[in-house]
Amino acid sequence: MMQVCATRAAALSARSPALLLSRSLAVKPSVGNIKELRKRTDLPMKLCRQALAESSDDVNAAMEWLKNNEEARAQMVKDKLAGRAAAEGRVGVLTSPTAAALVKVNCETDFVARNDEFVSMVDEITESCMRMMQQRDTSTEFVTLTDEELASLPVASGTAKTLIDAALSTHGENLQLSQACGVHAPDTCVLGSYSHNNGSYAAVICLQADAPVSSLPQSAQDVLKTTADALAKNVVAVEPEAEEGQSVLDALRTQALVFSPDHTVRDELARAGKDASTTLDVVSFVRWQK
Repeated sequence: MMQVCATRAAALSARSPALLLSRSLAVKPSVGNIKELRKRTDLPMKLCRQALAESSDDVNAAMEWLKNNEEARAQMVKDKLAGRAAAEGRVGVLTSPTAAALVKVNCETDFVARNDEFVSMVDEITESCMRMMQQRDTSTEFVTLTDEELASLPVASGTAKTLIDAALSTHGENLQLSQACGVHAPDTCVLGSYSHNNGSYAAVICLQADAPVSSLPQSAQDVLKTTADALAKNVVAVEPEAEEGQSVLDALRTQALVFSPDHTVRDELARAGKDASTTLDVVSFVRWQK
């Protein structure tokens, strides 16, 4: 029997020496080192086991392997978190005299939504969206980015997608790059915005005058901007709901002002237009919540 076993081993070695060599050199990570690596990194056990297997069961070498394999690490964390509800989050909003952008990123808890790093991440993506809008043709209508456009928005470290993927392991929550939109308005328009409760709600409104806003006196421009911001706040407070046969813009025009319930949005547009020596109307708006 011993002769038979020896013969079989010799035959196997002759057929596949590389296989035997790889088996002899394979390192099975120790339970203690897996626990230690998980303690240091808070990463999934499967990823810690892989890192140790690739690093001869050396914890420090495994840490270095993880650092150099960020993409694999992010994908594994992403797979682990996928499917978990991401009902919290933040709507980033940014406006300039002629452009505006909104970006919504969702997470699992309000704790992460209020985290400074998460807020900065959303702001960076929103700034990138704003730059994209400024390069587009002017229009009074808001444009929604495709999933591909949103994912590929350039940021300092790469793209919006890679920024989100890298943040997964940092926050330990399912993060979703949900949607983005913006507008590059003509010079006859003024944009107003409002964000409420740490970005839980946000709105941007586009008002149009009968002349280039930049040609008006600064005092008139200030009136229009203040009015636009106030009406954006009104939109956040009370979402316009159109009745049958009514457009959503008409619903907004007839909406009562939160800060002056006896007057409507149309009344406020007329007052501001008179003060700025122009006519003023609302031509578009966007209201999002986390």
